[in-house]
Amino acid sequence: MRNYLISYDQYETILQADHLDPEQLRAELPVDLVQLLTLPIQQDADGNFLIVSKEGLKWVETGNKPDYSYWQNRTGFECALNKVNLQDFGVVEEYSSNLEYQSELFLKYGLYFSLLLFQRLSKMGETKFKVIFVFSIFRYVDGVICFHSIRKDEFYIEDDFEKQPFTQGILTLQG
Repeated sequence: MRNYLISYDQYETILQADHLDPEQLRAELPVDLVQLLTLPIQQDADGNFLIVSKEGLKWVETGNKPDYSYWQNRTGFECALNKVNLQDFGVVEEYSSNLEYQSELFLKYGLYFSLLLFQRLSKMGETKFKVIFVFSIFRYVDGVICFHSIRKDEFYIEDDFEKQPFTQGILTLQG
């Protein structure tokens, strides 16, 4: 299932990307993002699915169960630890003053990464996942992708997300 809250131009970009071969999508991404897609995704002691990056590895290896009060629930915990902020990957450093170019790259890379991540998660057995891509422009362009396994009565995006200021688009992919 795909949900879109975006402008028409952005929707056209999504339709085009949705028909590209996964290898074409991967070839368009910066190397660091492609490498992130190759990291293992494992379960911690409490059954949370985590990208085994530096932070996720800590939870998977220790066998400790998190105190969910900080994250509100397991879904919030998964999203926090599986969050990819495109700014952390130096996506547009050399064009930092050109917001139009930045927004184009952030949308493209965020969309491509989200589609590839969703494809990977869809092959992980019977567990269903939701990939969330949030795209915003305020003083700068930002794009954040996260994912969580789907649980009954736990949600990461509130029903009133369209009222959030400065958010230009949200894409959710759910399997």
